[in-house]
Amino acid sequence: MATPRYEKPVQGAGTTTFEEGVVAYDRRDFKAAGEAFRQVVSQHPDSPLAEPARAFLAEVLLTDRQASPNQIQAILAYLAILHDFPL
Repeated sequence: MATPRYEKPVQGAGTTTFEEGVVAYDRRDFKAAGEAFRQVVSQHPDSPLAEPARAFLAEVLLTDRQASPNQIQAILAYLAILHDFPL
């Protein structure tokens, strides 16, 4: 299981929620992780944590087969990140 890279220590709007998402992801509680990362993205879209939260959401789609057996959704999520945050 890959973990998206992000700056540590975590700083920015939504820090507590992001950290809760990381803990849930590490515990493989993908439902709670997805909820936390979605909250960061929706409530703090301009936060420096929005990009890694979106990457974690894509990983949740790839990893949690019960919630999303369709890996195409994960690929589309990653493509959206590349579009919104070009290298």
